[in-house]
Amino acid sequence: MQNHTHTALFETVSGVVVNKAISAKPLLLAIKLPGLTTVIIYSSASAVAGYVVTENLYSA
Repeated sequence: MQNHTHTALFETVSGVVVNKAISAKPLLLAIKLPGLTTVIIYSSASAVAGYVVTENLYSA
């Protein structure tokens, strides 16, 4: 009986993981290079601004 419970649990978890991976695939395919580049530029600018502000606060 315990083996059946483990098998059922494994099948449930693997089914959820596979279904999530399948549903996430179109989302990943929708990511294009220009959009990714924009995100990289904005996140880099934000990181630099945060670093500059932090350094200025601690050096004062």
